[in-house]
Amino acid sequence: MLALNADFAPARLALRNLSARRRVEHWHDVIGRQILRLDSEPLDDSDIAFDADMVLRALPGIKIATGTVGGSRDRRTPELTHDGNDDVALLINHSGPLCIRQRSLDAIAARGEGFVLNCAEPADFRRPQPGGLTVLYLSRAGLAPLVENLDDMHGRLSHRGEAAMRLLVSYLDVLGASREALPPPLCQSISSHLFELAAMAIAGEDASVGADHVPGLAAAQLSALKADIVRNVAAPYLNVADVASRHRLSTRAVQRLFEHDGQTFSEFLLRERLARAHRILSNRGAEALKIGEVAFACGFGDLSYFNRSFRRRYGIAPSEMRRPKRTS
Repeated sequence: MLALNADFAPARLALRNLSARRRVEHWHDVIGRQILRLDSEPLDDSDIAFDADMVLRALPGIKIATGTVGGSRDRRTPELTHDGNDDVALLINHSGPLCIRQRSLDAIAARGEGFVLNCAEPADFRRPQPGGLTVLYLSRAGLAPLVENLDDMHGRLSHRGEAAMRLLVSYLDVLGASREALPPPLCQSISSHLFELAAMAIAGEDASVGADHVPGLAAAQLSALKADIVRNVAAPYLNVADVASRHRLSTRAVQRLFEHDGQTFSEFLLRERLARAHRILSNRGAEALKIGEVAFACGFGDLSYFNRSFRRRYGIAPSEMRRPKRTS
């Protein structure tokens, strides 16, 4: 059995280099039966070759599966439900149609839609075309205290949890950059954040995420904001109002999140721009670039300000980064 330790280390299972027969066997025996506890098979009535590329991770009380799959049918059969797993599955469909059946639910998941499902009950999933998804398998013991009448939330998520769902997806994107095992205290903290965000995505404002849970939610929001800034750091007119608008937060709410982190939005942006410039100037392949070109590529519109800020941060002028070091 492929073991998943609760340390967030990724385990990738890709089928592309296997023959058609081996793809089916590997997906069924390893991913289906050992990890996700599903009975998997290719779709006979599909002209799409069965394929999958998934990354699996685990945290305390949570398993996460994300990636692409197509041309398959995956079932949680009555036989498999006898394994005692009563996790709640929060499924997020990223692309392509996904047919879901459980209880009275018979739906086609559109792009961006989320569903709450029960691992203790039979279910049927069909993916006629390749598409992406993320599934969080959340322990009932961890989620139930945060969502009143959890079993009544079964099915398609309502609009009241949309903001939390967007934040959850953004947070998972940020976390996905990790390629190694994480220390237990950090794993526990991330797990708590995910439980809180999942609860709010499911129940909206009715989620029992009180004052004790606000720091976890704030950390998730701050991580998403920082990732946004890093992605857009070269944009010369990047400002707090633009970032706040993209995350549907007020400007003051964004400023408070950074202040609680011990810095301002502008300080974080400046540091990231300077770090980008430092990386470029340290790269021998960029020696042909003028200092002004480097500054512009990092979002600076004023060369004098860039030079002053760089010297203040690193103790040398940008031009000195390119001078050969003296050897004794």
